[in-house]
Amino acid sequence: MNEKDRTQVIALQKPANDDKEAWKAHRKQQGWQWRIEPEIDGERQKFLTERRSITSDIEQSIYPFKGIKLSRADVEWLLSTHGNGHGPVDWSDESQRKREGLDLRGADLCKVNLGGLPLACTRWGLIWHRRSNETEEQLEIAGAHLEGTDFRETSLEGSCFRGANLKKANLSRAHLAQADLTRTNLSDSTLREVDMRKAILIRAHLEGAMLSGADFEGADLRGAHLEGAILHRVNLMEADLRNVFFDTATSLDDIILSKGKDGCARLSGVHWGDVDLSVANWKSVKVLGDEQKAHQPKTADGEMKQRSERVNEYRAAVRATRQLAIMLRDQGLGGDAD
Repeated sequence: MNEKDRTQVIALQKPANDDKEAWKAHRKQQGWQWRIEPEIDGERQKFLTERRSITSDIEQSIYPFKGIKLSRADVEWLLSTHGNGHGPVDWSDESQRKREGLDLRGADLCKVNLGGLPLACTRWGLIWHRRSNETEEQLEIAGAHLEGTDFRETSLEGSCFRGANLKKANLSRAHLAQADLTRTNLSDSTLREVDMRKAILIRAHLEGAMLSGADFEGADLRGAHLEGAILHRVNLMEADLRNVFFDTATSLDDIILSKGKDGCARLSGVHWGDVDLSVANWKSVKVLGDEQKAHQPKTADGEMKQRSERVNEYRAAVRATRQLAIMLRDQGLGGDAD
């Protein structure tokens, strides 16, 4: 029997629990290349099944896996059995984007390798609702513990991380389009070449984060903390940077704010904190996103704006333009300010 035939036989048979290579071949045969760990035993499966059946209660801070230490093998099994056997949410299939992913609120996955897993639409924290009135304590309890977790190249589109702790996590080349990371702790995390298009990062903490090559096009970063963050070649076209915090340690080398008259970031109320502006290409910025927004007669929901709303937007645009011009001139960049 040659090596190819031997691999096929291994794949068709259920391997021994301690044979990682055989398990990889077995999962590849099933089309589950993301499963790299041996199958968890029956006792663990029973425990996870019982936990998964628990009904969540925000007021009582009850969640299926709150306080439970989970391994990658646990998560792989939960994904493969998710949705009554339908498996994980496939974000590339638009018809699945309204499916709920795993509920891992309050779970402990610190320093676990979750790289490459299909975790789209996973709940790692409380989902925001217009009429929600959760307390600070409820938000903190619901947030998953993901400190130092490895999410490299993981599919996390549409996931909710509100209040989760991802300090020192690695999300390089992860896919987080349309994810909600409001008030998430991402300090000292690594997000090289991460896809954050249209993600929500309102009041997120990104102090000291490495963001080189990341794509934040259309992302909402209002009030986010970027002190000491490295934003080398980060795409911020159409991003909302209102009230963002920078400082002298923040690096804006070659950031992309605009590529012409359309698609510029919004900069009203930015706390520039003496950040070095000379390393950014300001000549590509013709009109700030604040002014572009003010010119639009309709809201994002397609409703006509009230006159008072448009007046306020124009005033904010004027303030943003003046503030940036002053900062540029103070750093000897009068040509860019004009």
